[in-house]
Amino acid sequence: MGDYHQGMGLAAGMLMLTLDDATVVNLLHACHKQDRYVPNIWRAESIVSATDGYVFLELLKEHVPAVGRHLLEYRVPPETFVQKWFCALCVHVLPFEALIPFFSSFFQHGHIHLFRFGLALVDVLQQEILNARDEETIYALLRLDAEVVSDEIALKIVTQASDFALEGLAGAKLTELREEMFDKHLKGRLLAAAKAHSENLAARAATAALEGPCEICTDSTAEYYCANCKKMICEECRDNNVGGHDDNSHHVAGLDEREEAEEALAQELLETGVKEVELED
Repeated sequence: MGDYHQGMGLAAGMLMLTLDDATVVNLLHACHKQDRYVPNIWRAESIVSATDGYVFLELLKEHVPAVGRHLLEYRVPPETFVQKWFCALCVHVLPFEALIPFFSSFFQHGHIHLFRFGLALVDVLQQEILNARDEETIYALLRLDAEVVSDEIALKIVTQASDFALEGLAGAKLTELREEMFDKHLKGRLLAAAKAHSENLAARAATAALEGPCEICTDSTAEYYCANCKKMICEECRDNNVGGHDDNSHHVAGLDEREEAEEALAQELLETGVKEVELED
């Protein structure tokens, strides 16, 4: 498949309890490739899952708006909880007796069932979620933690998922909504992250280009730059004031901060010159 997300392993483990290896491989391949299931969702950085999380949030506004507002109020973004539903197909969320009908409905109806399940969950647990006054409790409910949600309630959620028809959420409509949610909530963040990563790589490359032997002892690798000495120096020469270097008064910085050291030295020389002029006057 070319990439990996832990959710695939969890889904595979569940399927292997009842199916032979060849069938499991075929089902996983279908899930990852066919549009009716969860194509490309099992990637290390699952942008698809985050996008569908915001699609789910839009559905909440229509079907269970009070919970949608509550999640926004307590800053519980969908990408922080839907992965357990969408990527792991509710393994480690639902009790075993509820996973069998969940998987059956998923393979029968495809990804639409995942949205139905999410809506059924917040509908059944609506009052509990609205009563929650901290993020920890909200997340526990969304994860169906056994301490706060019984197995009977979890099975009820799976059973009631079919009550949400979502007939209009298919094909071109879903594609359009996914594109809208990606552009609105994720595109800017991803572009900013890519820019920051690129700048970080450039900075690291610039630092690597400066690296070399200490210009005082020539025995060790230089780790610092001394603006006064105009040399790259190692830690030992810096600490022991070797070769005329004075660590107490010289401007020393890491190799990637040499410009700052030069500016600090220039500022000091400027201030010293101003004081000398003032004394002469």
